[in-house]
Amino acid sequence: MKDKEIIKLSASMIGGILGCPACFWRDYHHPQEFHLPGILGRMDRIEKEYYDKFRNEVPPILKGKVRERLVDMETAEKFREGIVYFDEKLNAQFKGKMDDCFIDEKEVMIVMDNKTASPSDGEFLKMYQLQLDSYAFLLKNKGYKVADYGYLIYYIPESGDPQKGVIFRAEAVKLDIDTERVPGLFKKAVELLRMPKQPTSHKDCEECKWIMEIGEL
Repeated sequence: MKDKEIIKLSASMIGGILGCPACFWRDYHHPQEFHLPGILGRMDRIEKEYYDKFRNEVPPILKGKVRERLVDMETAEKFREGIVYFDEKLNAQFKGKMDDCFIDEKEVMIVMDNKTASPSDGEFLKMYQLQLDSYAFLLKNKGYKVADYGYLIYYIPESGDPQKGVIFRAEAVKLDIDTERVPGLFKKAVELLRMPKQPTSHKDCEECKWIMEIGEL
């Protein structure tokens, strides 16, 4: 890749820099066709449609779990289209599309992201944390006031009947936000992606081991 070519990263992609460098480089330069699993794609639409019914208030499913209200419809649509940051020195673009956003009584934004799963820990939580940090960084760069915390909203199947519907419960996990680390990680990611060859993988990376094994078949 030539330096004049623009690197384009998203808030959901940058989390890969926390894992195996070879996988991160390979996923960017040789992306595999990927489709969001049908049920997850449908859940994403259902969540957005549900939130749109409760603009400027706390959705009933989240009452007692968050105290901030959802942003208005115009702001939500703007954030869903994406917030873009461009670094001229790096010749790289950083973009984030938030599922939605909360706002408090002082007009301070509180970033959030929906997850259709049980609360995560370990490597996944680290990546989700960076995703929230990135959203907050992008908002700050556009001049918004942003809180020093954000939420991961988990939607967890609780009970139901496949013919009549499934009941979900929501769980809000509050996380501290650290926007200061985002520029450094963004730069590190861009520099890694500009490497002409795939970097060395982590010795314990199962995906790289598998790729090496099938390559020898």
